[in-house]
Amino acid sequence: MKYSAIPDTGFSSVPELITRLIQPTLKPMQVLICVMLLSFTSLLQAEITLIPEKKTPLPLVSATELDPLTTSDIHKRYPKGFRIFTNNITPLLRKKLNRLTTTDYQVQYVQPDGNELRKITLSVVQNDGFSHFLVKVLGEKPGCSPFLSQEMTEYGTRKHGRPLIKKISKLPSLTTKDLLSLIQDHHWWINVGYENYQNTPEVVTSWLHQAGYDNAKLINAGLKDCSVTLSKAQLDEFSQLTALSYLNNAVRGLFYSKQGSSITHYRTVAVESLNKSNSKNQ
Repeated sequence: MKYSAIPDTGFSSVPELITRLIQPTLKPMQVLICVMLLSFTSLLQAEITLIPEKKTPLPLVSATELDPLTTSDIHKRYPKGFRIFTNNITPLLRKKLNRLTTTDYQVQYVQPDGNELRKITLSVVQNDGFSHFLVKVLGEKPGCSPFLSQEMTEYGTRKHGRPLIKKISKLPSLTTKDLLSLIQDHHWWINVGYENYQNTPEVVTSWLHQAGYDNAKLINAGLKDCSVTLSKAQLDEFSQLTALSYLNNAVRGLFYSKQGSSITHYRTVAVESLNKSNSKNQ
């Protein structure tokens, strides 16, 4: 059964009804113009109702942002749900996401655009702001930098979803072979568009070696503030691992920013360091 806001008058259309009502007082040409205007208005209204409502996509959120949050915090920050990449989800975060999805809460797992990530990676390498980044993060607080004691410990030494050490003071216990293995197969490579070190183009790996070498003294000074001493071989590998951390933060920061998503503190600093590098080169 069809319902209408117009009462049954015996006329087939609204324009016909109104024409009959106004016809005695208007000239034929005026009546014709009124009918045309009314018909156009009805058509326009019909077209408007046919346009589907645009759905705003759920925000794209990084696993790094969600890792330290509780389930309740995640729900409060993203009440309607979110999208997240399938890689880099730690076992603990996976449990949180599973708890969230037992309700009607939306968690959409998506794959990143590898081509876009690789383009951004090459751009970051060409506009290297690693030194600016290090000066900022190593000098944010007096004493041992949280970048070293937390970021590089929790995420830098992560292998198979778990960090190899829990405290920066344990860094010397990692051998040169351990550090090299971390660089070769770190999950950060996927974040910048490649599967691992072996599948990364030479322009990127060469930058990694050079960036680590050029900034080894600065990194070593930061480690001394944490009362950590490494051998030269260990420092060489750890410096490259730190450069890889910067590359990951810069690439992911730019990628998430383009998606309109919020980015973590170190990703923000990494992106800002690129701007400083560009200003210096101009």
